[in-house]
Amino acid sequence: MEYSKLIQKIENGKQVGIEEFKERDGRTFVHKHVIKKVNNSYAICIQEMFLDNEDYDNPEINEHFEVYETLPEVLEIFRQKYNILPENLNTSRGNKFFNEINLVRYIGETKSLMLTHNKIYNVIFTEKNWFRIIDDSGEDYLYPPELFEQI
Repeated sequence: MEYSKLIQKIENGKQVGIEEFKERDGRTFVHKHVIKKVNNSYAICIQEMFLDNEDYDNPEINEHFEVYETLPEVLEIFRQKYNILPENLNTSRGNKFFNEINLVRYIGETKSLMLTHNKIYNVIFTEKNWFRIIDDSGEDYLYPPELFEQI
C-alpha cells in the first residue's frame, strides 16, 4: 500500500496489518500483526492462530497487545522488532482485533493516580475479558470489568 494512503487509513481509525502463514516446530500457524489508532494512541495486536489444532471450533490462539503514543514509533517497531515494512501492510478485513470505543464508568473507590470514582474512561480493547484503559496516570493497564459499569 502506498505510504501516504496507509498513514491516512490509520489516522482515520482503520485497522491495517499483515497476515502470514508460517511453520515452526512442525506446526502451521497464521501470524497477524495489526495496527489501529484508538483514543489518540496507536495499538498493535499480534496474534498467532495454530491451524493444525484438531478442535476447529476452539483454535489455539495467542494474542498480545501493545500501545504506543506515536505512529512513527509503531512503524519503526514493525520494521525493527517484527521485520515488517509499512508498504506490506493492508486494510484488515474480517477480524476485529480492537473494540469500538466503549465508555465505562469506574464504580470503585478513588485510587490516587489510577482511577477516579464515577469518572468515565474509554476502553481501548478487551484482553482476556479485562478492560485495557488509559487511567489517571496516563498509562494503559488492564482492569477487571466488575470495577466498571458500561455506559
